[in-house]
Amino acid sequence: MEFESDAHINGFWLVNIVKIVLPVSVIALLLVIVTQNRPYEHSEPPYPKSSVISGISFDWETHMRKAIGSDIWAITWADDDHQYASWGDGGGFGGTDTDGRVSIGIARIKGSYDDYEGVNVYGGKDAENPGKPIGYSWGIICLDGILYIWAGESRSEIYYTKNYGATWETSGWNLGPPVGPFGMSTFLNFGKNYEGAMDNYVYVYGTTKKRRWYSSTDGVLLARVPKNKILLRNAYEFFHGHDRTGNSVWTDDIEKASPSFRWPKMVHWCVSVAHVPEIHRYLLCFNAGEFNKTSRLVIFDAPKPWGPWSLVADERNFGGSGYTFSYHFAPKWWRNGGREFTLVYSGTRENDSWNTVTGKLSLARDESNP
Repeated sequence: MEFESDAHINGFWLVNIVKIVLPVSVIALLLVIVTQNRPYEHSEPPYPKSSVISGISFDWETHMRKAIGSDIWAITWADDDHQYASWGDGGGFGGTDTDGRVSIGIARIKGSYDDYEGVNVYGGKDAENPGKPIGYSWGIICLDGILYIWAGESRSEIYYTKNYGATWETSGWNLGPPVGPFGMSTFLNFGKNYEGAMDNYVYVYGTTKKRRWYSSTDGVLLARVPKNKILLRNAYEFFHGHDRTGNSVWTDDIEKASPSFRWPKMVHWCVSVAHVPEIHRYLLCFNAGEFNKTSRLVIFDAPKPWGPWSLVADERNFGGSGYTFSYHFAPKWWRNGGREFTLVYSGTRENDSWNTVTGKLSLARDESNP
């Protein structure tokens, strides 16, 4: 008998076909194989539903698209009250995929969620300052008026600027291959200039090791560093798990870093984590599945940056036609006590651009809306 363990195989009819000729033990083994090889769109999130955030909705009439041809768009809120975002492989605002194209650019976002404009600060079409190729950037943050980014393709190297993106310097060290397990790294963002942070640490997330820099991984690693020591490699600690009482355990040995979130073969390389003001939950977002094969936005929440995680949303075919990835909640544009937001995202084809859409979080117990 020949069969395929692909999208068309269903465990129920497989059992009915083979049970008349195969022993029960062999049937069980076949079901395990089928389950393990299910396509990405059928892999269910391995965490329970959130007991705090009961749902999420998007208002697609508010969708705006700019900066055609540029993607990724990690974003932070600086002390000058502007937001700054990093993009890759395009000309940024006013450019195209070819016009003004750079591998990395930095833009300043001015205005409100429903009336804004982008200005290319570093690289891109008609930029204020020329850019240099330092690799893609997956995360950006502002601390005391200084912008920091994680940059690199297969590496995680930190760069910083003291002039809002005009020029950049490197820390000179790397958390990624070949010296460490962190893949594409990003920052946990709080409010303006990191206001509202839960403590004096900066939290850094990175995907686990993978075969190719753009392939999906099995989980998300977590590091922390005192915010006044962000450029010192030996000041970083890495999440190692929990003790018997449930408290987080940290180590200074990067090789002992353990994922704070796990979902085998499903974690896309562009992850983001945001703090929701007033609600005080942490939202982890990524596209579930392999690069350029699914457009599945998943959002998980937790009471702490390290978990425990629970499922808020599993949006299949997010954004309509075209593949989407790299989802970021704009930190300046939270509204109504954290219940309303603006999501920035990009992707391929028409979604290879800066995209925003507004939305709302529904709370399981919302005293403001009985």
